[in-house]
Amino acid sequence: TKLVLVLLLLCVLLVENKLTHDQQSYYAAVVAHKPVDYSFSIVNKDRALEIMMNNLRSYEASIKKALLLQPQTQITVFPEDGLYGSYFLNRTWSRPYTEFIPNITNGSPYINPCQNPLPNSPILTKASCLAALYNIIIVLDLGDDQGGDNLFNTQVALSEKGQLLAKYHKSNLYYENEWKSGSNKDSVYFDTHFGVRFGMFICFDMVHRFPVQLLLQNLSITNFVFSSWWVNEPPLTSATQMQQ
Repeated sequence: TKLVLVLLLLCVLLVENKLTHDQQSYYAAVVAHKPVDYSFSIVNKDRALEIMMNNLRSYEASIKKALLLQPQTQITVFPEDGLYGSYFLNRTWSRPYTEFIPNITNGSPYINPCQNPLPNSPILTKASCLAALYNIIIVLDLGDDQGGDNLFNTQVALSEKGQLLAKYHKSNLYYENEWKSGSNKDSVYFDTHFGVRFGMFICFDMVHRFPVQLLLQNLSITNFVFSSWWVNEPPLTSATQMQQ
């Protein structure tokens, strides 16, 4: 696999991945986004929604820039905690930023929040509509509220039609009292219209056997979507050292 990386202004990285065999290449945009609005204190649900919508507008601007720079861009990946920052002390702080993300059942029709809006999931619905509007797969990080104390740091993939392709709960938390660890039983991946299967993982998952090694060894997946809010702690865990 050959990667051609082009660093562009406005923190959008375009990746052209030359696939093996007879598959064509694909273009991916990886966005380094600093939250444009966030809070260092507890907020109510309305304020949390305002913060996330403000950052979604910034996401949309990044998608436009990526498509302007490379009109063939097919998938865009946004960072961990990009909608609200990583400033929560506990689940009381994080709860206002969460919403229900439906579970995906194998064999069932895809859920399309844009076509069938989810009243309790406005961020997911808006992101779904952005994917459909710009005809691009979107991978982003959200807070998933599955009831009670079950709040998860969650990576979501939406198809170019706005369909919910997959969701992954971060399994290996890094001092994140605001979230519950996901199950370490099921590796999560999704397939795309351009013939590539992507494995999913988030930030600190990278240094653990699950899910990355299992995706590689059991499913032979070699393309991944990786959302991260990395904390550099030299000399052993700098981003460049660990991720390259």
